[in-house]
Amino acid sequence: MNINAIYIGILVAFAIIRLFNVEKENDIQVLYSLYLANLSLYYWIFSLNLGSLNFLYQEILASLPFIAVTVLCYKINNRASMNLLAPAYLLHASYDFSHTMLFVNSGIPDWWSEFSGVINVVLGIYLFIFIRDRSNKPATSKVYGH
Repeated sequence: MNINAIYIGILVAFAIIRLFNVEKENDIQVLYSLYLANLSLYYWIFSLNLGSLNFLYQEILASLPFIAVTVLCYKINNRASMNLLAPAYLLHASYDFSHTMLFVNSGIPDWWSEFSGVINVVLGIYLFIFIRDRSNKPATSKVYGH
């Protein structure tokens, strides 16, 4: 276990949360959806850096569910689709942590699983809290002219 990768991953996750801290819920959904798709691209880059099309094909197939969630959340763009993002991040974290058991891709740095996995865990937990807090807020209606 690479404890430095875990610590740095936690810091990066909180930096992402701070960076993605915007007022509009739709913007938050778009940012976290796009970042979820971005996570898979790193595995593709590692495969290409190694020069292995076989590894690239495996990584593309493994990333399709995450890309599907991204497209779905981006297209639907409502509060209900936000409920897909938090579990998708936690599922991607489990993918990160178990990647070396599922695939043999020597192009991935040794520290990547812990680094990327802990980022996904923190973001997934944050999104669950965000969803819970938003669902507990009463809907407010604005009355103009009063």
